[in-house]
Amino acid sequence: MNWHIITRKSIAAISLLAFSLAGCLKDKDFDNGVIQSFHSETQNQNVVEIGLTGTSTVNFKTLSFDPLNVDTSANIIPVVLASPNVASEDVKVTLIPDSTLVSAYNEEHGSVYEVPASSMYSVVDGGVVTIPKGSRTGFLQIKLTPSAFTGKTWALGFKIASVDKQNYLVSGNLNTGIIGIVIKSIYDGNYTGAGARIRFSGGTEDSGVRDSFAVEGTIPLSTLDAKTVIGQAGDEGSGYTMALQVNDTGTPPYDVTVLPDPTADPGGTPDSFIPGTSRGESTYDPTTKTFDLHFGYLTAAGALRQVNETLVKE
Repeated sequence: MNWHIITRKSIAAISLLAFSLAGCLKDKDFDNGVIQSFHSETQNQNVVEIGLTGTSTVNFKTLSFDPLNVDTSANIIPVVLASPNVASEDVKVTLIPDSTLVSAYNEEHGSVYEVPASSMYSVVDGGVVTIPKGSRTGFLQIKLTPSAFTGKTWALGFKIASVDKQNYLVSGNLNTGIIGIVIKSIYDGNYTGAGARIRFSGGTEDSGVRDSFAVEGTIPLSTLDAKTVIGQAGDEGSGYTMALQVNDTGTPPYDVTVLPDPTADPGGTPDSFIPGTSRGESTYDPTTKTFDLHFGYLTAAGALRQVNETLVKE
């Protein structure tokens, strides 16, 4: 399983987020569960907090995972003892889901993250996280079903509900966090392109070929969801991007639907694509990891453009 921080423009489209919603308790730096410095107010206190980031005002993290694992889990949310000393005994901290955190984040930032249904994930051990004796960090495990996370942008909010030791306090500002869920598509990656974008004089093939431009070089395709990737439409000179949705059921090669890129800036993708050309329909061969694409679109002036290309994964 591959969990890693994702940074890309479209995560306004798709990202994993987490944040904290309270006043500042202290200032510190967090790195892999180790507290580097402490505010004087917490020198003699045992404080537990959600340690997704290293600031006292924003607590977020972006994660991705491999959709090939039908049912997968990982140490997703670190729970940290913000103290100069390690835990002198096992400390059990209980986290619970809180959908209102996602709603509040959406309202503040204008985002559209949705909370997944309970059937799409489960919290391991009922959300109880153990910070082991001699350590500062424990992890909340969340079991996910990757194939369920398609078509939308998802996020889960959590808060610390309790700690089982009386001499330990719950952080006043880092007691909440949000994770967003990004599925790394198996079709994500760099492809070698070959083919052409053909410009016609009018709105049909019968209007005659005006000119054509070669599709060549390395063309990256990046994740939109588990079955959909986005990248440039034809050669770079088209100025357009597209989304390729692989309908991976039945017998290969699979049908591919070419769609407008929902993450593109205005004017950065055609309003619609015309499926197929006189040379065939769009397909994907999982054995050779090859897209064989045939599609068209109309310009604002109504002139036809067609693309016939192959994209082979490098």
